[in-house]
Amino acid sequence: TPALLLGLLAAGIPVLLHLVASSRAPREYVPTLRFLQEAITITSRRRHVQRWLLLGLRSLLLGLLALALAEPMTRWLATPQLGRRSAVAVVLDNSWSMGQRTDAGVAFDVARADIRDLLSGDVQPSRSALWLTNTSRPTPELLLAELDDVRDDLEAATLSDGVAPLGQRTREAYRTLTASDHPQKVLCVFTDMQAGSVEALMDLRAEADDDVTLILVSPTGGATPDDVGVTRLEISGHHVVHADVTIAATLVNTADRAALADAELFLGGAPAGQSARVRLPAAGATASETRIEFTVPLAQAEAIEGEVRIDTHDAFDANNARGFAIQPAEPINVLIVAGARGDAFTEPGAILELALDPFTGTASDTIHTARIDASAFTPESLTGQRAVFFCNVPNFTPSQIEAMEAFVRQGGLATFLLGPGVDADNYNSLLAAEANSLLPVTLGETINPATPDAATASEWFNVEHPYLAGLYPTADRYPTLLARRYTRMTRTPGPSTTLIRLVGGNPLLVGRAYGEGRVLVAAVPDDPSASNMMVEPAVPAILLRAIFLTAGRGQQIATYTVSDAITLRPAIPAGALTDDMHITLVPPGSAASEATALPLEQSAAGPVARLASATRAGTYRWELTGDAPGRPPLGGVFVVNPSPLEANLMAAGDAVLDRLRENGFTTVLLATSLDDARAQLDERAAGDNWWDVLVVIVAAVLLTEAFVANRNLLSAEPESR
Repeated sequence: TPALLLGLLAAGIPVLLHLVASSRAPREYVPTLRFLQEAITITSRRRHVQRWLLLGLRSLLLGLLALALAEPMTRWLATPQLGRRSAVAVVLDNSWSMGQRTDAGVAFDVARADIRDLLSGDVQPSRSALWLTNTSRPTPELLLAELDDVRDDLEAATLSDGVAPLGQRTREAYRTLTASDHPQKVLCVFTDMQAGSVEALMDLRAEADDDVTLILVSPTGGATPDDVGVTRLEISGHHVVHADVTIAATLVNTADRAALADAELFLGGAPAGQSARVRLPAAGATASETRIEFTVPLAQAEAIEGEVRIDTHDAFDANNARGFAIQPAEPINVLIVAGARGDAFTEPGAILELALDPFTGTASDTIHTARIDASAFTPESLTGQRAVFFCNVPNFTPSQIEAMEAFVRQGGLATFLLGPGVDADNYNSLLAAEANSLLPVTLGETINPATPDAATASEWFNVEHPYLAGLYPTADRYPTLLARRYTRMTRTPGPSTTLIRLVGGNPLLVGRAYGEGRVLVAAVPDDPSASNMMVEPAVPAILLRAIFLTAGRGQQIATYTVSDAITLRPAIPAGALTDDMHITLVPPGSAASEATALPLEQSAAGPVARLASATRAGTYRWELTGDAPGRPPLGGVFVVNPSPLEANLMAAGDAVLDRLRENGFTTVLLATSLDDARAQLDERAAGDNWWDVLVVIVAAVLLTEAFVANRNLLSAEPESR
């Protein structure tokens, strides 16, 4: 209270009293008292010095009494101010989850209004700058004394669909703030305290010599809102015509009580006739999750758009739906190249064809197989194929191998099933001569059984590999494969993986990546007299996975998350790419006039267009521009969803404050607004002034002593006179 500084005038009271008390009595010299006079003089001098010291102490303590009552100095020293005497760095979380509703309105709007009042109110900071968590603009490097630019940045701020890099932006703001020479430094972070974003903030550390006040301002008060949302969609199955795809949705409840949610599948904006009512348990330290599944049949090779919705109205309606898109491929064409034929049942490729395409001509026909003799195989045979199997093919010519390498490099699958008719020298010299050759193994001798019933069993399956993972519940449930006649194989130095191994260490099945495609080599043919590989369900399942995961990959991806890199692969015929061709991409909610042109580039898998990062959630549409006239138009659609982290509103809680204090921040506050933060700072300052009470008590005692002492002196003077 500045008016109480008038109390400093009380410091003159001891001086006034001293002047009154120091009036001199008339001097009378009595000869017989000469020696007494000398003693009095000595004693008087001693008192004179002591009175001046006492006088100074009394005046000082009375002045401190006035300061303690007014508290201008102690509050100025102890309380960081969000006003003219402070430098304030402001970090604003503008991620998707800040769109949630609070009692005061949308969290992002409430935070902006609070910052606006700070920058435009009667008590503005002397310097400031604004950091948005989600922005492509350069971040501030200096605190500004002129705040107009800061206000403009605030008014231009909008919500983003991405995850908030809150830790990174706060560290940038902290470094800029500590580089300032201003004595009062305040770092204000406006956020919803969402656990997924705030976790990185907990690693922020204060420097030893910097006294920065850290204020976390959360319009939600740091509490977890009552919300049920769809956080993730997982799409499984083969994205091929006649197949069924499973859509698994994860629902999250952040409330401290159980909740009911009605979930429904929509296709093309209309109900698909599939729904589920689920009960989500109450949230604890983390949100409770429930998973539900829907089935989408792929009847034709046309893009499918859909979403999973829940019918609930809570703190954040935006996370009540999550979209997806599926771009089904035509049935996959598989070529089987057969070596020397035997009888109708054991001829190379016969059992393989039955295992790969058991539903030929039916509505479940997802793979189309064709079988030709090795003598009829030419480079042109690979046109239109996605996978090729070579069954006991004796040898290859250089032109065939060149075509096979190009086929695999562009995303195809080549599988070699070795039989007794294979020429090992031809394979080794043309297919496995170098580390980067197509074949990942060199071939040795053919092992024949010592007796008709003898066989070598499998001893190990690579159950972590995508082709084998999850085929059976546990590793010991995988079947025992028997090889009566097999080719000894030795892996080459290049990158390769053993998928199945026989007793004794010989690989039974080896795979490797080659460009955009894959290569598999089996030590046995598909002849049941040589091995039970094709009879056991595990191996056909492995080969089908290889087909779908290799030959079917790339084109089937049509559902992404914000910030994902996206690759578009238009099916341009080989040699048809021209300089005029490009991809025209229309972002969500945009007109065709706002489309973006993406250049096409040649890759090992064919022409591709790349989008470095999808920054907006929603449905994107694209088409090939500049294609030859008369050719059917090429185009597609893909969906981008907000991050699953942003859809989960679970708050971090007080653990953040505890960690930041451990990291060296002496003053850390969690407030619902800047007014709340000011009130907390004032309350802390009031608590820090306990010593003022002691000063008041001591000063009062000394003041009383001064009045009593001087009153006694004044009453004694008339008697001396």
